[in-house]
Amino acid sequence: MNIVSKESFQMLREARKSKHLLLIEVGKACGLNPTTVARLESGTNSNPEHFQKVSRFLNVNPITSL
Repeated sequence: MNIVSKESFQMLREARKSKHLLLIEVGKACGLNPTTVARLESGTNSNPEHFQKVSRFLNVNPITSL
């Protein structure tokens, strides 16, 4: 089982900000609540399905460990 590192959550925020996207824009594009996206970025939500949706949309490759 792969575990997503802390740095991956921070990468989501950096990628979103570098593309000048709001939480609500990412949330709508991924079918998630903006609060869920914010929790992913802060690392308080580690749902793998949510993380995968957002990382695919932002084109971020997560850092994982086995």
